[in-house]
Amino acid sequence: MGRSRTALVATALASLLAFLLAAAADGNLIQGSLHKILCQDARSYVNASHKICNSYGFAQDIVALRDLGTLAVACLLPLTIPLMFRQWEGITHFLRAMDERGILRIGDRTQVDHEVSLCNQYFRRWGSWNPLVCLVAVLFMLLVVGAEASGRVYPILKTSSRGYGVLPEHWWASIIGPHLAGILYFTVGFVVIYIILLQNVHGARVVFLLWRLRTLVIYEADVTNQDGSYGWSEVKAILFATWSLTIVHGLCLGLVALSLPKGEATAVAPLLLQWVIVTPFYIIIPVWLTRRNLTAWKRRGRTVFESRIAAATTQAARSQLSHEMRTLVRVKVNPYAGVVRRTFHYLGLIGSIVLVIQVVQYIYK
Repeated sequence: MGRSRTALVATALASLLAFLLAAAADGNLIQGSLHKILCQDARSYVNASHKICNSYGFAQDIVALRDLGTLAVACLLPLTIPLMFRQWEGITHFLRAMDERGILRIGDRTQVDHEVSLCNQYFRRWGSWNPLVCLVAVLFMLLVVGAEASGRVYPILKTSSRGYGVLPEHWWASIIGPHLAGILYFTVGFVVIYIILLQNVHGARVVFLLWRLRTLVIYEADVTNQDGSYGWSEVKAILFATWSLTIVHGLCLGLVALSLPKGEATAVAPLLLQWVIVTPFYIIIPVWLTRRNLTAWKRRGRTVFESRIAAATTQAARSQLSHEMRTLVRVKVNPYAGVVRRTFHYLGLIGSIVLVIQVVQYIYK
């Protein structure tokens, strides 16, 4: 977990630094009276009254340190890369690792091996460089930057006493110019969208595999907890990466949509549509399968322990069996266990959904 967290932080900081250096090279890093302009921008975002931030100012251009939305995207979106590798690593190893721990009950091993083989063949076919996915990713980015170049970006921002939005050539991340930051924006966006598309191709196939194996494999848990996750460490890594990716992509989609000129919502519509379609499958099916299997396993285990406790002849034996049963009941594999992680997960997921909904309403109203 420590290495994974370091990789996430390093990726975010490296991406942010690259964008800030590109903006500095373009001469678009900072501007005068930035704190007053940010105050006015905050008013625009939340539609606040003039009683908030008495000291404010307008500006007809958006430099990097003013554009907190794009900087957030620059930090968050590249997290797709380490999270995706963490997800794929878990997907590759989880069945074999759980089988080696003796916590899988496989009814028809030949059929299970066949399903896993088909899934691996699918991965090999799509896992290498794919020109079709590459072309789709390029088209998606062309749609986005084309839309951003077609009118005033950030139309929600009040940039003068009567005007809203900023001309694209006055936006630090615009492809018009060309700005070095705009080229970096396009390149990073293309790479990440390509990975997202591949991730969805792989993720959909994994969900299908889990569905196919739902009656062939029964998942149990390791009460000795040798891996710190009751034998489910790989599954926890998969769920953590998948749910985090869902949150990151939802937030980034919403933030990018905020930068689009009025009437250009179709630029993010394909990406938004795939996010809306895949999110329920990535969230609901793995959680349902996990809960279903662990609940059934706990129920069977409690029945066995209750029978053994009833048959025990000494108080010491009954106490030991009761302790083992309590250990079994406490088994959980939620990757967001704990108040802080659970709060992050639920608030992040709800926040990304709400942001997407609000952005769609704003764009289409």
